[in-house]
Amino acid sequence: MRTIGLLAVAVLLLSACGGAKPHPSPTRGAVSAYITRVDNIEFEMQKPLNSIAVATSSYAQGRPAVKTAAAFATAEITLLDLYSRLILVTPPPPARKLHELVLRLVHRQAALAGDLHDLVSFNPAFVKTLQPLVAANAAARRALRSSKKRSLVAQSVHAFRVSIDDVSRHLHSLHPPAVERPLFDAQVARLAALSASLTQLEDAIRANDPTAIARFQHAVSVASVSSDTRANQLAEREAVLTYNERVASVKTLAQQTMQERDHLQLTLR
Repeated sequence: MRTIGLLAVAVLLLSACGGAKPHPSPTRGAVSAYITRVDNIEFEMQKPLNSIAVATSSYAQGRPAVKTAAAFATAEITLLDLYSRLILVTPPPPARKLHELVLRLVHRQAALAGDLHDLVSFNPAFVKTLQPLVAANAAARRALRSSKKRSLVAQSVHAFRVSIDDVSRHLHSLHPPAVERPLFDAQVARLAALSASLTQLEDAIRANDPTAIARFQHAVSVASVSSDTRANQLAEREAVLTYNERVASVKTLAQQTMQERDHLQLTLR
């Protein structure tokens, strides 16, 4: 089963950086002012940031892809805007590490929101593009079972191959995200092999060559399941694991940000 992770930290955790009590030390005051400024930027954007959590929940619950994709697109824009505003903030020396972590966290969240937008947009389009093959395959099977005339059988094989080639052309207009690339490439390769085998089978049927017919029927059967090879399965698994590691890295960065905040508050008491 393909288990793809979601945006693990949907709302920036900078609010946890707030609450630093004023201190007569100039250093403490500078850090407190920095944290307050960052918190104010986040507060201004709290509503659009909360929409990221809503989009993530909607995707997990199987809500309409169009709305969910739009929400993730908005989330990416919001996070990039937040990043562009935060990068203009100059932290005091003691808060430089915290600021770097904050920027890395927001940037990675934006990248994952973009990944989720691409994923949510791609999957329905991928399924829709492949859908005509179900009917084309069924029609070809019915014709092969019911027809005894060589010319009609050849026509059925030809029609199925034309459907495959048409779907293949449409697939090349899609842009799969990295996590879906192995699955997509395997499907494209399977259809190419299937089209080639069907062309050879059609020629063998028209030539009334039983040996060639048997050989290319076998080739069609092999091509039909070629995307289920062990190598393809491993590639798909690796892509999912890599993606999930990126999702997990957001949680790790958030934890590191909170730890640095706590360390900063303790050392500046």
